[in-house]
Amino acid sequence: MMGTDSFFLAVARDARAVVTCERCLSAKAGLPHPAWVGPRYVPGHGVAIVLQNPGAEPEGYDERALQKLLRRLEVSPPDAEAYRQYATARIKDMKEWPWPTWRHPVSKAIDGCFEAEEIAWLNVVYVRTPTGVRGRKDQPLTGEAIQHGLWAHLKPELELLRPTAVVTIGSPAREALDQLKWRGRRFHLKLRGATSGEAYAVRDALCGKRRDAPAAVRQGRPSE
Repeated sequence: MMGTDSFFLAVARDARAVVTCERCLSAKAGLPHPAWVGPRYVPGHGVAIVLQNPGAEPEGYDERALQKLLRRLEVSPPDAEAYRQYATARIKDMKEWPWPTWRHPVSKAIDGCFEAEEIAWLNVVYVRTPTGVRGRKDQPLTGEAIQHGLWAHLKPELELLRPTAVVTIGSPAREALDQLKWRGRRFHLKLRGATSGEAYAVRDALCGKRRDAPAAVRQGRPSE
């Protein structure tokens, strides 16, 4: 079984593949934002949240610290500690600003079952698609961008994470998992329009599975 250090080194390697990806950089939307995997994620037992692509940072957010963290992910060989710092910072940002999708429905779907540090947050496409139009943050994803993100990045990431369940948010994420013919446990919530009841129903299903896991896993520790 892959140990914790070797696992996060592999995660850092996947992150470097994203931030140095020529196809992603060609979108000219700034540095790609790799998936973040919580520092207490347990491969084979954690939950992966899959969305369509990174959204704009909240108004007033200073991106300079984030850009420095992203630059550190470009180094070769990959640096697991730099990756942990990136993931920890993203979790902090998500909670403190907070990100709309975290506030609803994701936080409700894991409430009392998993902490943010125990999940992984992935996207089908790892670049923003800004419109430059006030009031509209994202252009629709192109089929080419989706296919690249799906096969070049999302598929190997999920194979590494081996999540006990995947929760897709929005139709592009759900359709991506369909294309992958993902056979593991999966749940879906709408990006807009998901009810709190639907989110808590996912939570109840995830918690039921977690209660059956080994004690070390329930406590956020890898089972050796």
